[in-house]
Amino acid sequence: EIGDWRRDNTTRLVRDLGRAIKKQNPDILFSVSPSGIWANKESHPDGSDTTGKQAYYDYYADTRLWVKEELVDIIIPQIYWENGHPLADFEEVSRWWSDTVEGTAVTLCIGQGVYKAAEEKNDTSPWFGEKGVAELKKQLGQIKALKNCKGFVQYRIGSITQNKSIIRGALYLFLFIFFVLSSIFLSCLISFTFSSASFL
Repeated sequence: EIGDWRRDNTTRLVRDLGRAIKKQNPDILFSVSPSGIWANKESHPDGSDTTGKQAYYDYYADTRLWVKEELVDIIIPQIYWENGHPLADFEEVSRWWSDTVEGTAVTLCIGQGVYKAAEEKNDTSPWFGEKGVAELKKQLGQIKALKNCKGFVQYRIGSITQNKSIIRGALYLFLFIFFVLSSIFLSCLISFTFSSASFL
């Protein structure tokens, strides 16, 4: 089946790249930032309760397998939806990833879409202005509550520096990190508010 063949090729690329990196320096951490939804539950019994674009079927990337076989050191799913989104609820997708990494050596960091709050022009959107900042703050609390999550990565730095509301929110986030979440942040702290390099 051509879908399986494509997924296998993508997995081979990830596996071979990881091996090449470790051969050069075993201490280098290999991270991948895939799209947030691996598969929808209606398409696969192990999928999330979502109805959006799927990495497994639409992009031929078996990101769940990469975690289960520990082909990467860090996984940073791009969960750029808000709480209550009709296709992909932030909390639902985040919880799915937390459950997925359980029992593996893969570190989970949640990718947040700061750019959505910074660039939204539609005042009816849940990402507009202070509503967007409030959403990001709420998400941080949810990230903290996840059993198997070690941190977060925010995309992108330009969105933060160009928006006063987001800058104020960023100051809150720094305080949040150092006074509340410092115990759970590992290597992902380095990436805070900079970028989440995406393979997909």
